[in-house]
Amino acid sequence: MQLNKFIGAGNLATDPEVRATQGGTSMCRVRAAFSSGYGDKKKTAWVTLVFFGKNADAVGENFHKGSNIYVEGELEIEEYDKKDGSGKATSVSIVCDRWRYAEAKSKAAEAQADAAAPRRQAAPKREEKTDYGDIPF
Repeated sequence: MQLNKFIGAGNLATDPEVRATQGGTSMCRVRAAFSSGYGDKKKTAWVTLVFFGKNADAVGENFHKGSNIYVEGELEIEEYDKKDGSGKATSVSIVCDRWRYAEAKSKAAEAQADAAAPRRQAAPKREEKTDYGDIPF
């Protein structure tokens, strides 16, 4: 089994940029910082967050540089040649499928986050019919 899932809360380092893909779907890209540890052991990871569709529109409208955000998504790591020809570089991004405010926001903004999040269908309820009539204890 393989699992590629990122879950984290961090701060936006830039304002979100919302664009349309060639197919007309909204896409939002924004740089974010995720920190762990404290004092001399504090480490910060800088990544690009990518959102599509309703999530892209909602993040573009409700977040700005410095905002705290909680995200869930898939980690993507790409290697590319540097523009100056000095070798290869690595790009880390998270394709986010869920997000939340990591700081207090209005009820209307929380409702918009809930509306943009993909819904999972609940498993159908089973009817439990257990007959305990002939159990000897």
